[in-house]
Amino acid sequence: MLSSTSRRWKTKGLTLGFMAALTWGSGGLAPFVPSAAHADEEDMVNPFEGDAAGIADGEARFAERCAFCHGGRGRGGKGPPLTTNKWKRGSKKNSVLYLNIAAGVPSTQMGSFGTSLSQDEILKIMAFLRNEYKARVNRGEIEPAENY
Repeated sequence: MLSSTSRRWKTKGLTLGFMAALTWGSGGLAPFVPSAAHADEEDMVNPFEGDAAGIADGEARFAERCAFCHGGRGRGGKGPPLTTNKWKRGSKKNSVLYLNIAAGVPSTQMGSFGTSLSQDEILKIMAFLRNEYKARVNRGEIEPAENY
């Protein structure tokens, strides 16, 4: 008979194994998670860009889940700024940004959030970041990026 500690670790191991399978499985993060190989193809459309309610939800979720590393309103902190449209890793494409959030960025501190944030939550965060970038350009805080 297993002790209660052994049962807890066995349960945790099964849970972690299941989460790893979701994360690394084919398309397990969300129905349309693109792969890096598809980065040159047509970009995905974010249904929440321009949607005031979706942007507000994304702002709240960003403050809750992302600002610790990426700073208030995505202006940078321990992690890079996300509202300048200048990317050290990835690109300005929605598909690549989605993949970076959902699956994480290898060899960095950016972990995967595809199992703890829903597809809509990720898209709303992205809509907030795009909206904040445009607002910063309009206020004259940053120069517009090429090919935005």
